Amino acid sequence: MGNARSGRLPTIPLPVVEAGDRPVKPKGLTTPASDHWDFLMTQGEHLVKPDGATLLQACELWHLWQQSVKLAASDPLDRANVSAVCRYSEQYRNCLKLLCLDPLGRLKAARSQKRTKENREMKYFA
Repeated sequence: MGNARSGRLPTIPLPVVEAGDRPVKPKGLTTPASDHWDFLMTQGEHLVKPDGATLLQACELWHLWQQSVKLAASDPLDRANVSAVCRYSEQYRNCLKLLCLDPLGRLKAARSQKRTKENREMKYFA
């Protein structure tokens, strides 16, 4: 475990998640939000049931961001549409940080996994 001065990132041990402990997709999601839920579930193998609310919020923000990008593209001078794109994007990134699905969270998770000799060899020769 490092601190800011050591130059090393702290590691976050990821729990082993059983199939029954995974978040359940809620009914009533729009098609883009549902597709994004499936994508995030494949990326976040460490997600558990309490993460479901944040995951739902991230999927809904993704759908709102897509809609606001279309509106901003149709009228790029409209300040409200452009600021909505920025706000939805920022909130979506915050949700991903909470779920450890942002690039830094994935880097910390990768460092927390124990490296063995055969894993290093497979990575080198792949």
